[in-house]
Amino acid sequence: MVKQLDEITRLEEQRVVALQNQDARAYTMICDQLGLTDIEDLFLYDSGASYDKAEKLYFSQLADDMLKQEMPVKKPRKKRIRKKQVEYNKLRRESDRVGINVGNVFEDTGVKIKHLREIMGYTHLFVGRGEKIRLEDAKPTRVGEAYKKCYDMGEQ
Repeated sequence: MVKQLDEITRLEEQRVVALQNQDARAYTMICDQLGLTDIEDLFLYDSGASYDKAEKLYFSQLADDMLKQEMPVKKPRKKRIRKKQVEYNKLRRESDRVGINVGNVFEDTGVKIKHLREIMGYTHLFVGRGEKIRLEDAKPTRVGEAYKKCYDMGEQ
């Protein structure tokens, strides 16, 4: 009970300050909190009330406008087989058809280079620490290793 009286006293002091400062918003809010019906300055009270109504209307319209704006619709991605997987499968089929010995990295280097270039689209191979060399300049062991990796990635 004492807390309520202290709160009412505090609000009344704030209401008087708002009235003296002609702070319409604060005066209206405090009068409403206190539940006053006998308002000393109706013009000030109405100004605060109309300001609150205008503010509420503005934010309401703003929210409506934001909801009405068309949000970009993300197009669903089509599920597709990864292009590389198709290439790996093609390389594996072609290798089996021609009869390339994938296990021996030293044999069939010319055909392996041709397949890596035409089927996989390779022009260079990485060697060492990110260094690239042209496919034709690569050692047969490096060509054979790259070819075997691609072959192994293909589905049986």
